[in-house]
Amino acid sequence: MRKSMQWLLVLSVVILGLIGETTADASAWHYGSFPKAVRGYWHDNISKNKMATQYHYTKKYQNVDLYTKDNGKWFHGVMNRINTYNGSLRYKIIGHHKYYFKATTKENNKWYIGADRMILTKKSHHKLTMKLHYKETHKWYKATTLYAGKVK
Repeated sequence: MRKSMQWLLVLSVVILGLIGETTADASAWHYGSFPKAVRGYWHDNISKNKMATQYHYTKKYQNVDLYTKDNGKWFHGVMNRINTYNGSLRYKIIGHHKYYFKATTKENNKWYIGADRMILTKKSHHKLTMKLHYKETHKWYKATTLYAGKVK
């Protein structure tokens, strides 16, 4: 009888502990790596099969390349850093597969180049939308749809 009471007591403590346990707070800042849902190669076509931007999100960095097509071949071009988010890897989860990135106050001083905020939303396995915000204009720009894979 005594062992069964002790067993029930231990079991109830464990169950109550699991009930009280919470997952990572969605409103908390996450640091140090891009979310797994957005990692990989993404691209968009700027002009009809003449120019494209390729984004490569890895665990620790974002690489953005511009490609132009000439005589049926893609050539690497120079990407202006103003057209990208160059802030630190800190984000909040604001929805299902929706991530809000924001540069720190220190990064956001007058010499900072690029968007100070970014929202990435994974629509499907093949689509990702990116919205950029620039502190100079104080507005969000229209979302850009990115497609999975490298520039072909």
